[in-house]
Amino acid sequence: MLVDGVMLGTDEGQVNTELAMGVKDVGGVDWEMVNAEAREWASQYAGQLVQGLNDTTLKALRTAIAEWIGNTLTYEQLLAELAGVFGLDRAKRIAETEITRAYAEGSRRAWMAGGIITEMIWRTANDERRCSYCGQLNGQVTSVSEPHFEYEDAKGIRQIVPNPPAHVRCRCWVVAEVKRA
Repeated sequence: MLVDGVMLGTDEGQVNTELAMGVKDVGGVDWEMVNAEAREWASQYAGQLVQGLNDTTLKALRTAIAEWIGNTLTYEQLLAELAGVFGLDRAKRIAETEITRAYAEGSRRAWMAGGIITEMIWRTANDERRCSYCGQLNGQVTSVSEPHFEYEDAKGIRQIVPNPPAHVRCRCWVVAEVKRA
């Protein structure tokens, strides 16, 4: 659903931009643009928190996630590759979690490299599936260079996370905090 939503947003954005500009092909806009920072991060670090991986499965996971981010695999192809190693249910959990992690970290790294954006905000889906942890994180602002988001777990213990995801299948993301003069 997340992937379908993103694709719908991209397709809608393209149609609306073309209508607004009165043209069919908006030159210079790459509707399938790759988040290079996310792809690079995924190829090196994806799967660090996945339990029970040997070097071969870790490399396969990193390659598959990076290829999906690079638009060389469809989501179904990504799941098929991961399902061969992890089984379909675990493949779905891993894919959703690692894609979220790669995009959050890729965005953070791009903002740091740009040197203009210094803070980011945690955002979460505001629906019945949102967990209490993500509800606490929503709207928190932190430094891009030293991210530090906090929530209180079920035992009342303060937990710190640097970026989404806060948990497996987390649907959260980060956005740039833009301060207006």
